[in-house]
Order: sequence, then C-alpha cells, then structure tokens
Amino acid sequence: FFDYEMLSVADFLSRFAAAVRKATRTPELLRECWADMAKRKDFIEAMEMVGFNPDKLREIQRNTGNQACDILDVMLDIAYDVEPITREFRAEQAKTSIVGLSRERKSLLGIMLENYVRDGVWTLTAESFRDLLMQRYGTLGGAYGQLGFTSPQEAMTFYSEIQKEIYAA
Repeated sequence: FFDYEMLSVADFLSRFAAAVRKATRTPELLRECWADMAKRKDFIEAMEMVGFNPDKLREIQRNTGNQACDILDVMLDIAYDVEPITREFRAEQAKTSIVGLSRERKSLLGIMLENYVRDGVWTLTAESFRDLLMQRYGTLGGAYGQLGFTSPQEAMTFYSEIQKEIYAA
C-alpha cells in the first residue's frame, strides 16, 4: 500500500526511484547529501513527506535483499542502477582511511563502526553519538577529556568526518 493505494512492487519501487531522483538528480548529489548528517536528516524527512518513512525505507531494504547494505546503497541501486556495497565494506574502507588517531579515539571509532555495520545509518545521528559517549564515559565532559576534544564542536567535527569516510566508498 502507498497512500492507501494498492501498488505492485514494481510500481512502488518505480515511485521510490522517481522520488529519490527528484530529490537528488544525480548519484553524486545523493552521496554528498547522505554523507552530511544534517543534510541526510533533511533528506529522510523529505522522503517521509512523499510517503517513504524510515519503516518503508527498511522494508525496501529487506524486500530487495539488501539488509547488509546501507539505505544509501539501496537508493543508489534502485534510482541510479549503481551496484550496492555492504555496510561492512564501507566500515572497513573508513577504518583504513582514518589514520593518526589516539588509542582512545581508535577504540571509539571501532565501536561506532561496529554499531553502523550492525544497525545501519540509523546509528549515525548526533543523538546516537551523544548516547554512545555518555554510555562509554559517563559524562560528555569526561568523554571530551579522554578523547582529547577541546569542545563539543570538535567532537561533532570528528563524528562528521568519520561519516564522510564511511560514505566515501
């Protein structure tokens, strides 16, 4: 069902592809949008307004057999015929491209990438990052101190850069 209208799977996916293409126009613009946390949030909200809420995105992911892939790759596949890659591959690429981290930051990166591989893009939000820091370090101040961040903005920049590396693959 789509807006209370019965559609074939092919029609549903065709509408989905059209919505993605209308919102992004090219695969490069979709990747650029998806790599930026704020733009991705806006994109997901825009997709929801045209009938593709996060639950429907997950359903499309499942029904196309792409549970191991990021929603980005599902959209690229359906809308632009780009071969999907797995979240595990994305995480490995990010891990090898991010160098020069302290032991503590490298440990945090490992946890973030494990969460991403297991749960997907839904773990890559500012709220999830704060929750992870609180869970691991007890307080945000404690987290910033142990990770060597001088400000909350520096921590968010670090988090944003990791996401850009995840989506660079």
